[in-house]
Amino acid sequence: KNKNNCGVFNICNDIDNKYKFFFDNAKNFTTVSNLSLPDGSDIYIYRVIYTGKILFTKGWYGIENWRSTTSQWVSNNATILMNSEKNMSINLSFDIMSFYKPRNLDVYLNDKLIYEQQVQTNFSHVNTQTQLNNGTNIIRFYTKDGCKRPYDVPELKNSDKRCLSFVFQKITMI
Repeated sequence: KNKNNCGVFNICNDIDNKYKFFFDNAKNFTTVSNLSLPDGSDIYIYRVIYTGKILFTKGWYGIENWRSTTSQWVSNNATILMNSEKNMSINLSFDIMSFYKPRNLDVYLNDKLIYEQQVQTNFSHVNTQTQLNNGTNIIRFYTKDGCKRPYDVPELKNSDKRCLSFVFQKITMI
């Protein structure tokens, strides 16, 4: 990301174009940090899991296997980028559970609220229709209720220091 606020997914200069191929073909890398450079620009390093035309970007933790089901925890703000070759209707579906306490989930598509629900501490299924635009679409899962580290909940006696809001399973977009 440069000082003009141009990120890798919003290609705006030659440096970003050099890295576009990497992001378009990424398989796995980890959210590390951001670095401030002497010229005032910032470099942000995100973990991205590439699955065809879908990129899991900011806010997602590593994949876990729960009884043969792929599961991923998120912070309070997680993003998926999805490429579409045309304007089209899709069905967004997933199973979700809130960590430690109920939280309100807001789902945005390109900054427009498309779904909201209070998520409990047991799994529930979400199924909603939405309209993708031609090109890159940004799907964001957000809660204003924040996240919590298992480490900070004494009764859990857990050393996990990730800040968790929700765990997702069986995410599909068809």
